[in-house]
Amino acid sequence: MQKKTKGMLSIDVNMISDIIRELGEGHLKDYPMDENTTFESLGFDSMTYVELLVKLEEITKKDLEQILRKVDFTSIETIGSLVKVLENID
Repeated sequence: MQKKTKGMLSIDVNMISDIIRELGEGHLKDYPMDENTTFESLGFDSMTYVELLVKLEEITKKDLEQILRKVDFTSIETIGSLVKVLENID
């Protein structure tokens, strides 16, 4: 499931999984992740989710705060649903 954001950066499940592993500081190193992996199963709290979004903002060079104001956060429950949101960034 590899996708591109308007010819720029490739955003896919593997990229998001790598960022999550980095944020997990080791305890998620060997945790299997795919598009159906929920943030809840990863032990994400609101602070970890914000850290993930900040990291994605740095990588994509997009103002995710502004973009995500338009998105129902409750719809972003899995890695795959986050990838779909990021695919639609202009």
